[in-house]
Amino acid sequence: MDQFRARLLSVSNGITNDELGQLKFVCKQHIPVGVLEKIARPLELFDELENRNLLSEGNTELLAELLSEINRFDLKDELHGVKVKNKSGDAVLHHMQESLWDHYQKNIGWIQPISWNDSFQIHIDHIYTNLEIISLVSQGRRCIQNPLDSYPMMFCSRPGCSKPRRILVEGEAGVGKSTFLCKIAHDWSRCDGKVLPFTVVILIELKQIKGSFKDAIIQQLFPSDFPIPVSQLLSYLASHQREVLFLLDGFDEANLSCLTHLQDILSGRIFRNSCVVLTSRPGKTTHIQRMMDTRLVITGFTTENIRSYVLKYFQDDASTAELLLSELETHPVIEDIAKVPLTAMLICALWEDAPDTAFEALSTLTTLFTELILLMVKRYFAKNAAGGEAKDGVFTDLEDIPKDLYNDLLVLGEISLNALLEDNLLFDVQALEKKLSNKTVFELGLLSQETSTSRLKPVQKCCFVHKSFQEYMAGLWLSREINCTANDPLRLKKVLSLTLKCVTKVSDSLLLNFVSGLVGDNFEIVFVPLLENLKETINTSDSCEANDFLEMFVLALFESHQGHLASKLGATLLDGILKLSGRDISPYGVRAMTYFMQNNPDLNSFVLEHSQLEKQTAAFFANSLSQMPSLRELCFNQNIVGDGVVEAFSRNLSPNLPLERFVFSGNASRRDIGDDFALIMKSCPNLLHLDLSYSGLGDEDMKDVIDALKFVPNLKSLDLSGCKLTQISVAYLSKKLSCTATLTSLSLENNIDLGAEGVKALTAGLPKVPHLENLSLHDVNRKTDVASETSRIIFTVLGEAFAHCPKLTKLDLSANLLHQGKFVGDCVRKTPRLVHLDLSGNAFQDEGAESLASALPCVPGLSELLLDKNQITCKGLVTLSEGFNCTPYLCKLSLKSNCISDVGVAALATVAPYICQMKELCLGYNNITEAGLNALFTSFKSFSSLKCLDFKGNLLSEEGISELGTKLCELPKLRHLYLWSPVAQHPSDQPTETARSLEFSPATKLFPGLKYLEKWRHLSQTAIPKGTDPQIYPRLRLVGQYRKEL
Repeated sequence: MDQFRARLLSVSNGITNDELGQLKFVCKQHIPVGVLEKIARPLELFDELENRNLLSEGNTELLAELLSEINRFDLKDELHGVKVKNKSGDAVLHHMQESLWDHYQKNIGWIQPISWNDSFQIHIDHIYTNLEIISLVSQGRRCIQNPLDSYPMMFCSRPGCSKPRRILVEGEAGVGKSTFLCKIAHDWSRCDGKVLPFTVVILIELKQIKGSFKDAIIQQLFPSDFPIPVSQLLSYLASHQREVLFLLDGFDEANLSCLTHLQDILSGRIFRNSCVVLTSRPGKTTHIQRMMDTRLVITGFTTENIRSYVLKYFQDDASTAELLLSELETHPVIEDIAKVPLTAMLICALWEDAPDTAFEALSTLTTLFTELILLMVKRYFAKNAAGGEAKDGVFTDLEDIPKDLYNDLLVLGEISLNALLEDNLLFDVQALEKKLSNKTVFELGLLSQETSTSRLKPVQKCCFVHKSFQEYMAGLWLSREINCTANDPLRLKKVLSLTLKCVTKVSDSLLLNFVSGLVGDNFEIVFVPLLENLKETINTSDSCEANDFLEMFVLALFESHQGHLASKLGATLLDGILKLSGRDISPYGVRAMTYFMQNNPDLNSFVLEHSQLEKQTAAFFANSLSQMPSLRELCFNQNIVGDGVVEAFSRNLSPNLPLERFVFSGNASRRDIGDDFALIMKSCPNLLHLDLSYSGLGDEDMKDVIDALKFVPNLKSLDLSGCKLTQISVAYLSKKLSCTATLTSLSLENNIDLGAEGVKALTAGLPKVPHLENLSLHDVNRKTDVASETSRIIFTVLGEAFAHCPKLTKLDLSANLLHQGKFVGDCVRKTPRLVHLDLSGNAFQDEGAESLASALPCVPGLSELLLDKNQITCKGLVTLSEGFNCTPYLCKLSLKSNCISDVGVAALATVAPYICQMKELCLGYNNITEAGLNALFTSFKSFSSLKCLDFKGNLLSEEGISELGTKLCELPKLRHLYLWSPVAQHPSDQPTETARSLEFSPATKLFPGLKYLEKWRHLSQTAIPKGTDPQIYPRLRLVGQYRKEL
């Protein structure tokens, strides 16, 4: 940035909103009024002056005169670059710090935690407990979570960010974000400079901003008789930006009118060099995350924090504390509700009040919150009882609450519901008072007063101590409406419509859980219509939204205890599989899922993918498996697995579980877990399928797994792909294969260190598994063997071993760089029942194709043959085509990325009658021109069963594509057609490269015989087959840029 621009920016930062209005007024003789009305910031005014040649680096007289007219001589000097020592600078800082320290210590430092009573306040140092703060660091598509030991660490440098300037702090409602900022401000006010290296800390409550950001600083933090002029104060902040910390609380609650000003400070248009900490609820900051260099998440109390809190609460009764902690270990609140400090205190109070009832209350969220509400009512009446005589024990149910108070709670519930639909968590105190019969609701402790940080314009607001209480109150009102309208069809229809609106609007809330728990037996009259209305939405929505609805219904059934409805949910939304994607399940979720599966015997599979699995949840889940007698398949795919998770899971399994399939694939986990998997296998003696692919196992871990094969004698499928196996571990596996003589499928894909010796070691054990049907050795060799014996060894030893595997039907040897193709036939001849053969990515050229052709008569049942990327030319395909006379059942042939050209296609077309069952033909990227395409046309009648034709990357012209369109009617079963050409032919036959590759999508009803064509991709935008009615075949429509599908 040049010096002139830097001075303009500094001058702009020193101008208040009122002063901008004065500048616009004195500019009327230079700028039209209509233009001035659109200007909202000083920099916009400067831009307009520049556009009119009234301001430049050599022409600052007019702006200097304007600044003089509004008495900003200091900014005039700054514009001219005059460095005048501000003798009053220290005095400004002194007055500012004294005022802020006083405000933070006397107002911000005291918190009113529960009651509306102003006399009950706790100092922040006494109530504040360290929260779990997690730093989110993006690495590609993944987001790495790193816990912070203390909040000052967020101001420290890290790789890629030497000085954090824009820090986003996210957290759910009530988790402690506001208290966190108050703690920072209060710590600074005590002059703890070693912790916070800032001379000024500005704490702003965003929901209170009505005007500009600069005006909010004055209104919220400084008294009306502050001795320093506003302009001087702002000028100091602007000129000492690196020493200023802004704490901005509640971005999600900010008024729309101030978003422009927030955009300015977050983007660096103002206070560019200051540090800004912004808090918000998750999901509200997507459009500003790119402006933030640091992201943090406050999750509330950790498990250790909760334990410390409970022990502190019951410091005189350790046995009671331990009893509560033992219950919380398997309780739904441990991971969510008890993370919030205030609700953790309420739970302790509930336990202290009635531990016997608390055990029952902790069974579901509805009973828990009902007991918490009753506890608040009891405490209130006990405190306010006449003559000090308490009324404890009177309130055992919500119906026992005095009628006037109960009605007020219902009124509050209706207001809460409407607020949830509008995504509002704040309530106007005066408006509430007008609707309630008295102020008892305010004094229960259910609502928390939001003390405004504004000194000039304080606004009385309140909110629930936690969003969950707002959802409970909304559920209380809605459940009463449902129960009251159960016998009134007309009213019930309106209530169901409102319920559907609530569910779709706030599907991620606990509202439906509370409604289902409160209506009890009447939940069916809501559940069935909801399920029917949402069925189509769930089936057509993205996986994330579908998971939200599915989890919501499962939790609702658990809360309502209407187990007989589980089968309806399973029949409507599930196909025997309960799949949760992107869901970090808690013990509460596990408990609900267990209840759901117990009442749905047709559900036999559970899948958890793309989620985070914690140790405590894993242990609880393992304990629950014994209560799911119908569960046969358990799959964990691509999850983030913390330390000790696999160990906790394996140590808590019951013996003799009925599981038949266990998948632990692609999960980021630590090493040294082989013995844990061994315990899992021992607990599942009926296991038929075991998949441990891509789970970080190595040779040492694999030894434990292999030794445990004796515990699963009926195992049929074993997948150890991507486990970093070497020749040592494969040799050991080969010795132990006799323990699994029933094995039918073995996958060792992507174990690149095996090589020829590893394959040789494996083949020594293959005779021990005579029932083997599927063997996958994709990418197990990275050594090119132009001058070595790798190809000969691998093909030869496999051929010898296959003589002992007469049932082998599927073989994958792709991506192994087996260049010496003359040995291919020796391997294939020994597999007479082969159905699927994949030899792609070996580059064995025509020699390999010819060798394979000689072996094709030995595999007459071959159905799928994949030969991509093998450098096969037309010569090799001519020879190979002759062998197709012996493979009448061939349904799929893939020759992508070879060099077969037109001659090869012509040879293939001549044998089409022998392979007339072909359903998928892939000839992409083979330098085929129109001549080859014309040759292929002659085979279309023989390929009448073809469903997919891939011709991407060949040299086809507009005319060729058009001609193809006229022939497609001969392929009545075609569903997928892929066409893309890097060269377009003009009518003059002069080839020209297209500017870009495009994707086009025509209407699905192209021809009567092709009305079910699902995919059609090619280059032309104008080609219409000759003789075709344009009404039947509409002009192709450009829909986006084509992406090559390699």
